Amino acid sequence: MKKNSKKVHKVENYSKPKTENRGKPSQLKNIQLEAPEIWTNSPPCVRLVKYLSDMGRHNYLHQAGKHSNKVDNNKRQENDLDTKLRYEYAQEIVEKLFSIQCESKRCFVFFFRSVDQEKVIYDFQEYIQNQEFLFIIHLIQPLLSQKFIEDLISILNSQDNSSSAVDLLLQSKDDPSKYSHIVQNFFIQKQLQTGLDKKTNKPNIEEVINEFEEFLKDPQTNQLVYDFVSEILRIFQSSTAYLPDINEMCEVVNDFQCIYQ
Repeated sequence: MKKNSKKVHKVENYSKPKTENRGKPSQLKNIQLEAPEIWTNSPPCVRLVKYLSDMGRHNYLHQAGKHSNKVDNNKRQENDLDTKLRYEYAQEIVEKLFSIQCESKRCFVFFFRSVDQEKVIYDFQEYIQNQEFLFIIHLIQPLLSQKFIEDLISILNSQDNSSSAVDLLLQSKDDPSKYSHIVQNFFIQKQLQTGLDKKTNKPNIEEVINEFEEFLKDPQTNQLVYDFVSEILRIFQSSTAYLPDINEMCEVVNDFQCIYQ
């Protein structure tokens, strides 16, 4: 008799109707969500951030898990070690030669401002006459490093002569750390692509300085920087279709000091 009563009780439990919104917070319908105050969703800015991120963010992530095939697993481990050593070697150069402090191991970023860096507010109207360019750079500047903002000003002021911007960026400096992030970034890209035989030990900084000087003289470096400058200008120059009218642009530019302070 007791056995049957248990069965009936179980059937009754299964027959209960499912409660809607089960597991959801109480008063969910009364909760109002506000749109987050992000820096901008302007398409030209998004395109610019994506390009800079693709070009200037370098990080090595350890691959977890094992391959089912032992031979393939050993090969993958070998490739992972190769990549790891390349990134550790490159990070030494970034920190010691370019004086850029990396926030985590095997991760280094160009063009963007780190959370520890002070945010510099520019009056871009002193440097840039093009109102469309002015609007974009005002929106995006909180994300960028001071060094790259200065590079960006030079690039935008050379829109009719990209070669002059390239010459300025490659102009001789007395210390590798004083060169543009654009130039430094391309040098690090080259280091990451160099064979493992040179990456098994920590870099000899004197030798790396010589490599950097040779890199600056290489015609291919000039072409890399030229292509970078051209792409930046293309993003800015093709942005007209996305921009608001001139009155709204002027209003944003004039209010910028209050918005970001």
